Amino acid sequence: MNNYLIFRTDRIGDFFISSILIKSIIENDPKANIIIIAPDKNYSYIKQCSYVNQVYLLRNNFFDKILLIFKLLKNNFHSIIIHDDKNRSKLISFFLLSKNKINIKDINYLSHIDIIKEILKKFNFQFS
Repeated sequence: MNNYLIFRTDRIGDFFISSILIKSIIENDPKANIIIIAPDKNYSYIKQCSYVNQVYLLRNNFFDKILLIFKLLKNNFHSIIIHDDKNRSKLISFFLLSKNKINIKDINYLSHIDIIKEILKKFNFQFS
């Protein structure tokens, strides 16, 4: 089973865009374990999504970020996707080991769909 950690700590509409990526990952890797880092305002909604295996709450204080890092260190991640391009997400992911680390800021495309396609291409996955 491959663990995919996705940082989506912004608005709920942005998470909807990420759900296209998540579902494509699951279609290409049916045993994928999807873990989302979410903010207070979206945590409850994302936790109810059937295609998300686990959700961690990211609070915006130093102590909680340190605790989150220690919780996440227990996992072996196949891929970490910083899909929100937030500095706090980059900082947390810096301490985590992963085969792949992808920041959407490093992908220069015009649309969100192009970004999703490029992320999937890095995994040799098909977009559907």
